[in-house]
Amino acid sequence: MYNKKNIAIIPNTTLPVAINTVNPGSPGGSYSASGCTSLSYSQYYVDNTGGQTIQFDGFTVPLKAFAHVVPCETYHIKLAIADVYDGAYDSGVFLQAGSFISPSYEIDIQFQNSSDLVPANTILEGGFNCDSYGTICISRNFTTQDNDTVNIILTGDAINGIDYTDANGAPINSQLIFPPNSFTQCIEIYGVADTVNEPIENLIIQIPNLNLCIADTVVDTIKIFNHNPMEVSITGDTIVCEGKTGQLIANSTNFPAFFNWSTGSQMGSINIHPTEELTTYWLTGTDNYNCIDSDSITVRLLQFPVVDLGNDTCVTERPYLLDATQTDPVYSYKWSTGQTTSSISIIQSGTYWVSVINSQYNKCEVLDTINIKIIPTPIFSLPPSIIMCSHDSINLSVAQPEINLYDFLWSDGNTSANYILNGLAPGTYHIGVKVIGCDTITDSTIVLVNDCHIEIPNVITPNGDGINEQFQITNLEYYPNSEIKIYNRWGKKIYESENYQGDWDGDNHPEGTYFYIFRLNYGRGKIVEYHGTITIIK
Repeated sequence: MYNKKNIAIIPNTTLPVAINTVNPGSPGGSYSASGCTSLSYSQYYVDNTGGQTIQFDGFTVPLKAFAHVVPCETYHIKLAIADVYDGAYDSGVFLQAGSFISPSYEIDIQFQNSSDLVPANTILEGGFNCDSYGTICISRNFTTQDNDTVNIILTGDAINGIDYTDANGAPINSQLIFPPNSFTQCIEIYGVADTVNEPIENLIIQIPNLNLCIADTVVDTIKIFNHNPMEVSITGDTIVCEGKTGQLIANSTNFPAFFNWSTGSQMGSINIHPTEELTTYWLTGTDNYNCIDSDSITVRLLQFPVVDLGNDTCVTERPYLLDATQTDPVYSYKWSTGQTTSSISIIQSGTYWVSVINSQYNKCEVLDTINIKIIPTPIFSLPPSIIMCSHDSINLSVAQPEINLYDFLWSDGNTSANYILNGLAPGTYHIGVKVIGCDTITDSTIVLVNDCHIEIPNVITPNGDGINEQFQITNLEYYPNSEIKIYNRWGKKIYESENYQGDWDGDNHPEGTYFYIFRLNYGRGKIVEYHGTITIIK
């Protein structure tokens, strides 16, 4: 096709590259312009006067020499250098290393694995979290003025988009585009964690060889190593009550696992003491292939309700209010009575408790207990003084409606609610009492005890002189409801009284002797009967 064709020509011309065509644009001092083929291509000339790298005083910019060829034919290239007329100057041709080539592609795969446990030429499943991936770089030894599209053939038992993806998690494109003037394009390959226990899978990368005389393709392989995804999670207390300790637990799908908490701990669990309403804790887990996963959990801090029913107490009035009301409506209440209101009214003594809890989270329960005695103020009154006979029996009572609520203490040590005045010798007695409930009420009385012995006369003289006019029995006033019957000597009843007052004056009956039956009433059913005579003298 070619016979002694010069391909060292100025771009876009047929002029050979020579000192007469590529120059500073002006002739040398001893030459005329007419001796130069052209002075119009100074843009390709580099003045190297005093140059530091090579000895030549001038040279061209890099120029490209090429020739169209027929595939699979054999061609020879020859280099010829001439000094023209001046043998005092040297000429030279410098070829760019590797530039005398036919267009071709090459595949180079670099493997990134942060763990030495990963075999050579292999990436891990789940490589996004393991810093494990392969970088496929396809290089060309030529450039183009337009985009250059390269078809990529992906084979092997690994499935595109299922077992491996690009860095964005998308299937690998079957075409790779070289922009103009670019020599290398790269793709990152990541293994996908599919949780299937399987042997090593192979990804075979092939691209066609541009040398049509060679039917082979450019091939390289990536192995995908089976690895279960590294996943961590946090469990434990998401609600912690103020002042209490919570616990968070690290969980991992892979073992062994190495943990790092945001608190700085590297343990499998941590105790937490949050101080803010919401606190987020972070966990990073790493397995022995340096696969990493993280999780976070937000813990809420709850305040305890302030519950104070007060000290145990004794009150005199009912109902009595027990109040555990909180300002925040999130709390619920449960009383020992079964009531669920924030306060209750009680009417009976006893021990009462209340439970107050945050009902939204069913946490932070507070219990309080109080013992309440409800004892009304005792009401009683002893008479200022009491006059009684030695034979009398009088009951002083300070009993109350709910008598078991009170304690009683009399001046002689008696602890009964009733004090019996009985069998007292004549004299004066000071009797005091204390009735003890929530309040202590005291009272006292003076008791005058008389002998009260009766004397029955046997003569009355109802003659109007005011002396001994009536049948008067001494101390009769101490024996109310005593009865008397009086008879004449013939046995006829002439007088009768069921509550004799000592006021019978003979009723104008004639002088003489009369008979009486006197029934002295001691009280409480005791009757003593006296028989005798009474004589009337006028």
